[in-house]
Amino acid sequence: MLLSTYGKPTRGHIRKLKYQIKTCVKGTKTIAEYLRIIKGKADDLALLGKPVDPEDLTEQILADLSDDYKPEIDAINGRDTPVSFSELHERLLNREAIIQCKEETTQTAPITANAADTRPRQQNQHNPNWRSNNNNRGNNNHTQQHPSNNNRGRYLGRCQACGTLGHSVKYCPEYRIVRGTSSAPWQAPQPSQPWQPSFPNQTWQPRAHAAMVPFSDSSTWLVDSGASHHMTSDLNNLALHSPYNGGDDVILGDGSGQQISHTSSLSLPSLTSPFILNNVLCVPSLDKNLISVFQLCSSNGVVVTFTPTYFQVRDLITGALRLEGKPRDGTYEWPKHRSSKPPSLAYASVVKASLSDWHSRLGHPAISILQKTISSFHLPLSSNVLLNKPCDACSINKMHKLPFSKKKK
Repeated sequence: MLLSTYGKPTRGHIRKLKYQIKTCVKGTKTIAEYLRIIKGKADDLALLGKPVDPEDLTEQILADLSDDYKPEIDAINGRDTPVSFSELHERLLNREAIIQCKEETTQTAPITANAADTRPRQQNQHNPNWRSNNNNRGNNNHTQQHPSNNNRGRYLGRCQACGTLGHSVKYCPEYRIVRGTSSAPWQAPQPSQPWQPSFPNQTWQPRAHAAMVPFSDSSTWLVDSGASHHMTSDLNNLALHSPYNGGDDVILGDGSGQQISHTSSLSLPSLTSPFILNNVLCVPSLDKNLISVFQLCSSNGVVVTFTPTYFQVRDLITGALRLEGKPRDGTYEWPKHRSSKPPSLAYASVVKASLSDWHSRLGHPAISILQKTISSFHLPLSSNVLLNKPCDACSINKMHKLPFSKKKK
């Protein structure tokens, strides 16, 4: 009975399995459960002698995934060779884990900044219909429409933003907007009715000192150790930007909040390679641009050192100097022009060595050559006293060159 009902390759049974594969949706299922159901139906068709083409099965799986999986979908569609089911299963599981981590981080990490002096901005900076002059950006409306997964073609070009093959700038994950708890878009406050922030009940509030500045300059960036994100008040500083539709606000040190209008990424020059600033927030009510020390060190692998007379940004691994600036009006201001000071390859040692130590370090040169080298390169020397005794390594090296007479038998 079971064999006649489920084992025979009847036309109705085959059509039923194909329909179940076609109508299977992910919904609230996990990736593992979603792929297990589709793979099980495909295996049943293979047992009945009607196997599903692997590429058709892959397209059916990707068709019902949300935009959170778009980086993996674009990467798979951009391949020249079809992806296997095992590789597809692994990549989607990894993407699912990343999405879950981002959701937890977005819900728990508040955006903080030091309180800055605010002044009235020009009306054109609050215009939500402002358009960028960058031709690569295209239409910059607040509402973005994405094509359905069923009509997604295989994009073979290279992204102009991150350089990755398989997706365009429009769908680059580097510029994806992280949505908050509110879906209302940003609107400029009216001059007659100033915007008043409203916050939910929070048990933790960040604290920071106020950085007050007497004048406004959109090209000035301040290095801020209390800011959790990079922030700018001038939209002209951002070449490629996206409107921020989330509900999060920037929490200042005094407990007040400021709205976010756009998000983007940019780069700042250095002595070697440019500094990459990711997740830059445009906050029109701020009077100064802020560089988050934490974000700067995390994204570029550097360490920042502050002193009363200067600050330095060095490579975390090699110690090479990448940028040096000076404080101004009680704040550490990022230099507007790249310094002409040559980069140092490593931290200079302040420990002075003796003449015998330099003799060993420099490969056991002659005394005259050693003294000339120390004088030419200003090597730190603890004492000018000559070697007390001949170097053991030099003596051993010279002994094998001494003439020895052959013993006569």
